[in-house]
Amino acid sequence: MKIKLLNRGVVARKYLIFGFAKCYTTVMKSSNRKRSGHIRTHASKRLLVNLRILVAVCGVLLIVTIYDLLISHALFSQVIIALVIGLTAGTISSRMYKISWNKDEAKVIGRIDIYGAIILVLFILFELNRNHIAHLFAAGEMFGSIGLVLITSTLLGRILGTSRTILRVLSKENII
Repeated sequence: MKIKLLNRGVVARKYLIFGFAKCYTTVMKSSNRKRSGHIRTHASKRLLVNLRILVAVCGVLLIVTIYDLLISHALFSQVIIALVIGLTAGTISSRMYKISWNKDEAKVIGRIDIYGAIILVLFILFELNRNHIAHLFAAGEMFGSIGLVLITSTLLGRILGTSRTILRVLSKENII
């Protein structure tokens, strides 16, 4: 039995074999694939290197955080609160770099302005007080896990905020 489903550029075929559904998915070129190509070609190398380092560190921290959460049995509500606090702080700190279009280089560049410097100082203060924030709603063996969730979600917020700003600049310049 073959069923074809079309949904936003994704073609999925389901085959019924011995009563079990086995799915084969072929992903066609989607708009996200185009966007990532544009980010690579239209962003400065320095900005891309910063993003790649953040992604690598965040990936490693994500694995360590998940492992630590499984070991420590932290409460779901505490993890969600730490996740929201970290994502909020990371998204705000992504404003640290003023990302704009450089007409001479025809690339998206990031530089620190006065507002970025203020946000950088606030971000450093947040990171220095991270342990105090984690102690507010976690104690004992869960404290380390909640601290890791704060760090990981802050980095994730910075990555998402910076990527969103780059995409906004590229769409403003009618590149994507």
